[in-house]
Amino acid sequence: MDYPFDVVADQRRCEHMSENLYILCLLAWVVIGVFSLTIIWGHQGQGTGLVLAFFCNMALIHWFSGVITFFPWYSSAEYSTTTAGFGVSTAGMVAFAIGCFGFAPLFFHAEDEMAPFRMEESDSKFLRLFLIIGIASLILGAVGARQIPSAAAILSGGQAFGFAGIGFGIWQSYLHQNRKQLLLCLAAAAAFPLLTLILQGFLGFGVGYTIIVLCFFVAIYRPRWTMVLLVIPVGYLALSVFVTYMRDRNDIRSVVWGGGRMEERINQAEQTFQQFEWFDPLNRRHLDDIDRRLNYNWMVGAAMAHLRTPNDFGKGETLWMGVLAIIPRVLWPDKPIQAGSMNFVSHYTGVKFAEGTSVGMGLIFEFYVNFGIYGVLIGMLIVGTLVRYADCRAGVELRWGSAIAFARWFLIGEFLLLVGGSIIEIVPNLVLAVVLTAGLRYLYPEQPSIRLMEDSVDTSTDSSQP
Repeated sequence: MDYPFDVVADQRRCEHMSENLYILCLLAWVVIGVFSLTIIWGHQGQGTGLVLAFFCNMALIHWFSGVITFFPWYSSAEYSTTTAGFGVSTAGMVAFAIGCFGFAPLFFHAEDEMAPFRMEESDSKFLRLFLIIGIASLILGAVGARQIPSAAAILSGGQAFGFAGIGFGIWQSYLHQNRKQLLLCLAAAAAFPLLTLILQGFLGFGVGYTIIVLCFFVAIYRPRWTMVLLVIPVGYLALSVFVTYMRDRNDIRSVVWGGGRMEERINQAEQTFQQFEWFDPLNRRHLDDIDRRLNYNWMVGAAMAHLRTPNDFGKGETLWMGVLAIIPRVLWPDKPIQAGSMNFVSHYTGVKFAEGTSVGMGLIFEFYVNFGIYGVLIGMLIVGTLVRYADCRAGVELRWGSAIAFARWFLIGEFLLLVGGSIIEIVPNLVLAVVLTAGLRYLYPEQPSIRLMEDSVDTSTDSSQP
């Protein structure tokens, strides 16, 4: 999202948070990230990495821009709105952490971690089924099936099934100590950003799903703390890929969106990465690219400046639209609600964008423009509770329950991770996750979960895991 205005905001720096408070906000994100990682090491039988993935996705669109804005050698045109918005996003993440680590455990009963993990021959069937649904949805979307009413939502849910399948494959590789299968799953996840780049002209969608799979891997294999140090070179590589992509983004999209043949798209991607650029924190263009594309703080700050009276706020407008979005377009052909921001960003910030420009709202912005700072705190607390609960349920079903039940909760968690989108996109996808998995359960009935038969299971049996 390119900024449509230019404001020399440095003149008003003194109006916003002090330097010490800003540093405290930056460190608060680090602490929450460490907590998100710690719960993976602390509970063998809980979680699939969804909490950590949520944090990573939020940090991508809020924390990075907060960091570069603090660089003394970099002056952003939107300094005031970015710093103000960063304070609100930090408060939101603190509320998320309270919901995640404080409230969610009150609603979830942990399983007996000494019970043996479920290992069934039918698991391979479900692994293939999940992958087939995901791949078929991706191909159908690439050939234009999204133009069919209600098909876009169904294909989006089907595509998410593919990543549930990859996660399920990682779990099987852990149970059977199959290193080859593990490497194939990780390679498939790493290749997805390139696939979305060639098919759709977007890098972000693929990166978000790759983060989910990598966090799933960390939750299952629980690598040693020393392996955490790898996040630094991996993060640096990711930033380098990003600035390289941003340099040639217009060229890539002109080929992809212009209907170029697959060979032309691959050649363009190859040319781009043959001239690979390593991220340089002193390079003004690199920092501007991060500030333009990975900065959702400025929108929050702009809304804070624009919304002056209680009547200016949405009072649940976008949340109600999220509920109405559940109605399929095949039943409501003239439904005015569609995925995306629907010009809400312009409405609540007063900023005008070029015709046809789509600007994602993000959860922090959407909660703020509806109910102010209290909306951010309460909304993120609820989101934190839901993400942790879905994460724990997915983990339990994966290890001791059923494959389809795992897919249901993992899909719910995946859609809660659409942190750069809007409630209008999240709510229908949550319903779709329940419907799709209910249909699969009807077509492929499974044995009752081991949790429902715990009275007949001798959990005292030795349960050494591979």
